[in-house]
Amino acid sequence: MARRKFGWHSGKLTANELVIEENLTVNGNLTFGDASTDTLTVTGLSTFQQLMDINARIDLDATSTGTTAIIDIAQTTTGQVFRLDQNNTANPGILFEIDDEATGATSEVVKVASLRTGGIVTLNHESTGAGVLLTATNAGTGKTVFLDANNTGSAGIVLEIDDEATGNTDAVTIASARTGNVVSIFSEGAAVNALEVDTLNGNIGTGIYIDHNETDGAAVGLHIDVASTGATAFAVKVTGIATNSGVFQTNGIGTEANSVTAVFRVQGGSTTYYIPLMSTFA
Repeated sequence: MARRKFGWHSGKLTANELVIEENLTVNGNLTFGDASTDTLTVTGLSTFQQLMDINARIDLDATSTGTTAIIDIAQTTTGQVFRLDQNNTANPGILFEIDDEATGATSEVVKVASLRTGGIVTLNHESTGAGVLLTATNAGTGKTVFLDANNTGSAGIVLEIDDEATGNTDAVTIASARTGNVVSIFSEGAAVNALEVDTLNGNIGTGIYIDHNETDGAAVGLHIDVASTGATAFAVKVTGIATNSGVFQTNGIGTEANSVTAVFRVQGGSTTYYIPLMSTFA
């Protein structure tokens, strides 16, 4: 077998090992052979001025304990910084996955610091699946979703839902098997209303609808506990302008003859007084 010749031949340089002490400038393409066997090792800084097209996978193993980012992308133009384009329309795997084994409480898994006046995170949901799915496993006892607004001035809305759907479906649904409170609202500031339900003009639906299907006699549909002793404090205050049908309407609740009972009950001492509101019997 003829020995392979090294050196310059027909405008090409053939070498068994090439050591360059200074800079290497390539005006054309830099091509490596079999990607499964050839390796490019960079011990210093690698700078790419133009597009880097990779048709295989990228495997980064970081062993440094410093605070320098493993991947640092700086953008000074108006283009996109990071883009994932999944074109598999069949049943592809996960597009973006983070496997975090850290147990400390001093850092976040994902952190976004932005000065934008538009949307920071935008999800264009065009499928029938969940737009955002947060799953808390059995081992997780922390909060699944936590919104912390620290602006003590005239802050904006913390959570807003703008639903344009016109179908007969729910905008917010909570299914819970807890034995405590499903929803708790703690109004710690001088808020005018802890909870406000505003049905705009033209909405003929019910403002608040409580459908209690528990047949146990101890079940309560609505329980109001007011601890205030002020002269102007009310447990229930109704300001109604309905002049045709009245402010309250009850349908067949109670057992007293010719009256609706157990709707408003005033109890003082050992005597209980029933206040009939509207008779629904003949």
